[in-house]
Amino acid sequence: MEVQQRFVQIWFWATLCEGLKCDRIKKIDIHSVSPPHESRVMISFSTFLLPSFPDLCIDASHIERSERLIQVQSRTDVAACPQCRQPSVKVHGFYTRRPVDLPCGEYPVRLVFRVRRFVCQNQSCSRQTFAEAFPDLVAIYARRTRRQAKLLQELACTVGGRAGSPLARRFGVPASRQTLLRLLRRCGVPAFSPHACLVSTNGLGAKDGAMG
Repeated sequence: MEVQQRFVQIWFWATLCEGLKCDRIKKIDIHSVSPPHESRVMISFSTFLLPSFPDLCIDASHIERSERLIQVQSRTDVAACPQCRQPSVKVHGFYTRRPVDLPCGEYPVRLVFRVRRFVCQNQSCSRQTFAEAFPDLVAIYARRTRRQAKLLQELACTVGGRAGSPLARRFGVPASRQTLLRLLRRCGVPAFSPHACLVSTNGLGAKDGAMG
C-alpha cells in the first residue's frame, strides 16, 4: 500500500510539473485517476495551488490560448444567506466566474468557478436566491483574485504605475498604468506622521512627469 501511495504521489507531481513547464501535457484531468487515488490527488492539487482555502477543490486544469484554466468549486454542500444568515442546501442554479490569478510556471492562470445559486429557505427573508461567495479569495464582481490584486498593489507602491506596468507584464500579471494606480488608491493613505520629512528627488524627472 505504501508503494502504491508513493507511486501516485510521484506520478502526480511529475505530471503537474511537466504540465506547467511545457505544452506536451495539455490537460491534467484529475477525474481520469482511478479510485481510490482520485480524492488523494485532488486534495494534493488543491493544497498546492490553494493552500489557504481548504473549502475549495480543483476539478481539472488545462491550457487554452496560452492561459492555464483551473476549474474550482466548493467542497461544502451548504451556504448561508448573506442577508438573514440562514443556511441553505437547496440549489437554484449555477453560473461561472473567471477571475485571473497569480501565474503558475510559464502561464497566466485564470480560475473557473462553478458558482452555485442557492434558494433562501427563510420564509420571512426578502432575498429569494443568493450566490455562494468566496470573499477571502475573490471579491464580489472582481475580475482578479485578492492575492493578485495585493501583488499589483505592492508593485505600484514600490515603483509606481509607469514603471510597474512593464514589470507586471514580465511577472505574468499584466496590468496597465491606470490599473496599478487605481489599485494603489484602494489601499488608502497611511496616517501622516508629524516626524516625517520630505526627501528631495534631486530633480530627477520630477518636472518631466517621469515619476509614477
